[in-house]
Amino acid sequence: SETIHDFFGEGKAGVKYNVFSTGPHIPQEEREKVFEEGYRGSNAVKKSGTGHGLAFIKHVIELHGGRVGYEATAEGNNFYFILISFTSKRVSSNITIPRCRRAATAPPVRIQAREGCLCPDYSGSLSEYR
Repeated sequence: SETIHDFFGEGKAGVKYNVFSTGPHIPQEEREKVFEEGYRGSNAVKKSGTGHGLAFIKHVIELHGGRVGYEATAEGNNFYFILISFTSKRVSSNITIPRCRRAATAPPVRIQAREGCLCPDYSGSLSEYR
């Protein structure tokens, strides 16, 4: 992984995680489509799969405020995701995080943490966790 300073705005670093493969490059016209639900690349027609894997990853990463992407490399491909880094500023050791909207009637969860923790359904701002 690598830290990208100010990726999410001033003072808000991102952490980039890379997933490399040595397969053939994805054609230029298909690169924006690989994260779409049900999309299968032109080179995957005869292979098993549903086209849901990368779309699922994108959905989960975006729920956590992150981004996904693809880069062709000299050795093959890099499917990456970038998440907000909570290590640049220490988070309180005792914080209360509201429950997901689906569990709105339940009491808030109290956790002990040094780094941030997000609920995918929580619509508040990240600044509430700092």
